[in-house]
Amino acid sequence: MVRTRATLLAAAELQMEASPMNSPSRFSRRLGALGVVFGVLFAAASALVLGAPSAGASAARVIAYGNTHFATATASVFLLMLAAIALVFFLGSLRQALATTSELRVIGSIVTVGGAVLAGGMLVQALVINALLDVAHYHSAAAAKALLMIASNTWIPLVTGLSAVTLGTGVTALRGGGLPRWLAWASIVLGVLAVAGPLGEVAGPLGLLWAVIVGITLFRSADPAQPTPPVDRATVTAAH
Repeated sequence: MVRTRATLLAAAELQMEASPMNSPSRFSRRLGALGVVFGVLFAAASALVLGAPSAGASAARVIAYGNTHFATATASVFLLMLAAIALVFFLGSLRQALATTSELRVIGSIVTVGGAVLAGGMLVQALVINALLDVAHYHSAAAAKALLMIASNTWIPLVTGLSAVTLGTGVTALRGGGLPRWLAWASIVLGVLAVAGPLGEVAGPLGLLWAVIVGITLFRSADPAQPTPPVDRATVTAAH
């Protein structure tokens, strides 16, 4: 009789873990497709400013670039803003897919925090680009040099956020599923690579590819399992 009660209690706990509340809905999985949108928007924003002056450029070149590339640089700013919004929704979908248990919800919060750092870094990048356009418009040489030095270091929050997001995703997925095992390991490798010094230069493009793959995986994931029939706690008590 004691064994029967223990069996029923275990079944009740398993049901709570697998309840629809903890399973990603069809709508949330479809939001995962915004990972593809994020990757495309960020890649386009970066492509629009590929010819931007580097850290060692003169103030005159920075001002000239801002005045001759105003339209493309402005477009890059707005694409970065839209990419940050798409990223937030994408990571919301990803975290729900990963958080299948109470423990994994806690670990999955790393994805949320890392995403905030990554989105913040993107907005800082957009802010600096827009400020450089203002500097070019007003022909402020001193401000141009200062902002250019800041612009050349905006990669710091970007790689830090990317590392936290991918490491959090990989560790959570390995412990509880939500993503294929190979993708979980790839996420961990990318998270380490992002903060691996000079090797981290390839982490940016790989990070965009990662977002696209994860987004497609979430979108194409199978329907949530049907909920387990409820366990009557009165039956558990009676069994005792």
